[in-house]
Amino acid sequence: MPSVKEHTLLHIKRMAYTTMEPIVYKHSGIIYGGYVRDTLISKHFTALYREKNNFCRTNDKKFWDMENDPATQDRCLLPSDMDTCFKDLESADAFIEALEDVSQYQKIRVQESSEETAVYYSPLVLSVRKVCIKIKVCEIPFVCEGSTIKIYVDVVVPKANVTMQAPFGQLDFLCNGFIMSEEYGVTYSRSTGTIIDTYSDAKKAMVVSKIMDDLLNFKTYMCFISRNKSYFNHQQQNINALKRIQKMAKRNKPWSFINMPFKTEIYNTEEEVAKCDCSICYCEFNHADKVAYTITTKEDGTEIPCGKIHFDCFMKSLCYQVNNKSVYSSQGFVFKCPFRNTVDFKTCKFEIKSAYVSK
Repeated sequence: MPSVKEHTLLHIKRMAYTTMEPIVYKHSGIIYGGYVRDTLISKHFTALYREKNNFCRTNDKKFWDMENDPATQDRCLLPSDMDTCFKDLESADAFIEALEDVSQYQKIRVQESSEETAVYYSPLVLSVRKVCIKIKVCEIPFVCEGSTIKIYVDVVVPKANVTMQAPFGQLDFLCNGFIMSEEYGVTYSRSTGTIIDTYSDAKKAMVVSKIMDDLLNFKTYMCFISRNKSYFNHQQQNINALKRIQKMAKRNKPWSFINMPFKTEIYNTEEEVAKCDCSICYCEFNHADKVAYTITTKEDGTEIPCGKIHFDCFMKSLCYQVNNKSVYSSQGFVFKCPFRNTVDFKTCKFEIKSAYVSK
């Protein structure tokens, strides 16, 4: 039987998410996180594509062909899920019930997350429900078996009397600080937990503009802010940070993180005085390999770079440490590079103070 074309599935999936946006707004909800980030990127490159192709419709097959006009291929970017927030449980319930009234959403499964998951979002969160929607498309008996599309929605409800906006002072990346609402459209959250929350309107507008510029170039600062100051949370934040970075790195267009707790660069054989080997796999670096390294600092502040490592090898080493209890010490969980330098993702938040600020 013939299968459904990939471009058709992508277009239907986008329509499924787009249909959901006004339903969120109708119940006084907001959309935040990665969905807003990916939507902003997609709309930007869609506009560029339309300018070059005389206002091409998004349901055109060529629009979804990523080999067509590669310079704007990020117009086809689709979010992996949608994070939504509602003021109370009643509004969240009404939103989920409204989803069930959409005839195209054929099967909806709702799972109440654990208290631990709610705390992961923020200690201010009361409830998180994970909604999975299945959509069967192009099924024709005896002709086409069709395909099943799944879209995912996280429905978040804060605790009573919480007036903060999502992400409730617990932001992971600056590019994820944008929110969407019916009243204000796309704005930057007032409750990121970073120093940006304290900026005047004028200063914040300038900084947010620069965050947007980096976002469209797939660059961002890491924050990993947490309202939970417990000892356990410091350990968990390092582990969660690693998982989030890995997730972003696996995307079709990997992200660059400006303030890693280690350095990264593209290896250039023409600039190297002598050939180097990876300190983990011991293989020789090739031209244009992505490499990582930590630094040590002398008393006078001079930085000394340590041996270089394939970026992938470095990440695998950090992943191994998560499951190796020998890296737990009396100070808690701490990542180490092969040269025993500490790699602490929580320190990334301190660089936010100087990010985008003219000196």
